[in-house]
Amino acid sequence: MADNFNSTTFRTRQEPPKEETTLIVKETTSQAIVDSVEVPYLDYQIQHGHPLAVDLFNLGDNWDVFAQEVGLIDVYFKGKIHEGIYANNVDAIKDEIKKMEKLLDIRKETRSVVKLGVLSSHIKFLIDTDNLRHNIQKFGQR
Repeated sequence: MADNFNSTTFRTRQEPPKEETTLIVKETTSQAIVDSVEVPYLDYQIQHGHPLAVDLFNLGDNWDVFAQEVGLIDVYFKGKIHEGIYANNVDAIKDEIKKMEKLLDIRKETRSVVKLGVLSSHIKFLIDTDNLRHNIQKFGQR
């Protein structure tokens, strides 16, 4: 029995083969950095070739059909930015449009054409109200 213990060999732990690790370095170019920076709202149409509302309402290349509604939204927000009411920031305008959608109860509306129509009608109302206030101040009682 003593011979059995002396002739017994135990397995030694085998190390798994080491895999060579290669570092994958993503090259960042100035173009990638420029794309990640959002342009101010007033420069959005110049940069993208269409107003912000086209992207928000997924109108695509055929947004010319809705040029009046899109233009009204664009003019309203540009005017408010020039007045200093809203920041010249795309995110600020997106947030304001979301607030208007909530106010008008059209957030769950799936048809973007309906959303655009209701929102542009509301903005037309806001523009008319602002013009009325301006005229009252200008020609009102002294």
